[in-house]
Amino acid sequence: MKKNKKLKPSLPSGFKDTDNKELVLRDSLIEIIKRNFQLYGFEQIDTSSFEFLENVVDYNNNENKEGFPINDIFYFQSGTDSLVNKNEISTIALRPDLTKSLARYIAKNYINLSKPFKRFQIGTVWRDELKPNTKGKYREFIQIDSDIVGTKNINADADMVVLLADTLEKCQLNKDEYIVKFSNRKLVLGLLNSLDINNDEIRLNVIRTCDKYLRLGKAGIIDLLGAGRKDISGQFAAGCNLKENQTKKILEFLESKNFSDLEKICKDSLFKEGIRELKDLIKLINLSSYSERIIFTPSLMRGNEYYTSTIFEANLLTKTKKGETIELEYAIGGGGRYDRLVEKYTEDSYPGVGVSIGLSRVLLYFSQLKKKLKIKNKSPIVICVFDKNLMPDYKKMLDILRSENINSEIYYGDGNIKSQMKYADWRNSPACLLYGENEAKAKTVTIKNLIEGKKSSEEIKTREEWKKKESVQISVKIENLLDEIKKLLKNY
Repeated sequence: MKKNKKLKPSLPSGFKDTDNKELVLRDSLIEIIKRNFQLYGFEQIDTSSFEFLENVVDYNNNENKEGFPINDIFYFQSGTDSLVNKNEISTIALRPDLTKSLARYIAKNYINLSKPFKRFQIGTVWRDELKPNTKGKYREFIQIDSDIVGTKNINADADMVVLLADTLEKCQLNKDEYIVKFSNRKLVLGLLNSLDINNDEIRLNVIRTCDKYLRLGKAGIIDLLGAGRKDISGQFAAGCNLKENQTKKILEFLESKNFSDLEKICKDSLFKEGIRELKDLIKLINLSSYSERIIFTPSLMRGNEYYTSTIFEANLLTKTKKGETIELEYAIGGGGRYDRLVEKYTEDSYPGVGVSIGLSRVLLYFSQLKKKLKIKNKSPIVICVFDKNLMPDYKKMLDILRSENINSEIYYGDGNIKSQMKYADWRNSPACLLYGENEAKAKTVTIKNLIEGKKSSEEIKTREEWKKKESVQISVKIENLLDEIKKLLKNY
């Protein structure tokens, strides 16, 4: 009798099973990150794991024989799809990230969303990595994203940069164990304009080459901006074939130390716009307690082509045997502003800024973490903006509330007070904080109780409830703000 051949209990490269110990650790980290996103006023959504291929591809990647631009994406033909064309074969893809799915979600649902729309998402994504199982890279992994969509307000950019640093510390990283770097995509795009590098494919290759500056060093970057180089395995990597003067100027930019150096490098208008935006961003970051860990870095590029201005990235720091602090070459989180991502679906502008945390890489570092956090889902207190010059005061109120784990946010849209109140109502916020010139002089803040304010006369049955209804708006000293908010939230 012929014996059946036994199969090997193996998995494809880049995939893994997860035991209970790692799951407990993973879920603990997810809960910490999720809670912090909620603390900043973000609400959770989920999108389909499958998308049409054309929805998730990058614009400038190489095309395959069917004409679809693809890059490390798992895709297949699924037969006919009546939603597209009854006589057409549909090409379906596993989502390679959460941002492109968000763009499709926004285009489909934007009429019914708050403006701005603050969302976070936790989900599995798939990428056909060429070298999986290295430095925390897998073909299947969990991504955790947070985005503010529908505003170009620089406060939104600053909030996302600070959120990344704050989340890492909530995950028990010490200040000397990480660094958050930031820059602006307009700098390199303006520089490429000034150097007459206009081909889209070459521009993207230059950006992705410069993004390897930390790992490859000056010599490696010179080779890749020129004819190319062999990597450690001996495989030849084609270069960008730039002229010597172009390469020299790009290196001067990558090695610049401050804004004075930068302003001498390039006079392009887009480049100058990027510097102005960075200076505004720095002012806001300096209002936070994380400013010493958030560093401007010209060589930061971020590889995704859809970034349009602000970009940022978090890296881990470690010490050598000699006691020297070095930066690990792979990022554990990052993001940036993307103001045109929804344009493939609609003519409407829907600018956004987002951050993504690579959970698998964080897990490598936090292998001993066992902390768990109970989750309470609450809508945020909304701080209305009467005067942009009062932003430092608004930030202080925000810090007071968040220091006591009270979900809260500053309104970063462009609407008037009526629009801000409508936004708070849309978010089902328990209260709004009203603080203008008069409050600033009196050192008070007005708390508008939206819980009692929403009650109709049919719901109010006792004298005490009528008193609450009549006192939906109270003015308190700033030092008493926290106590009054706690009272308000006690039964919420």
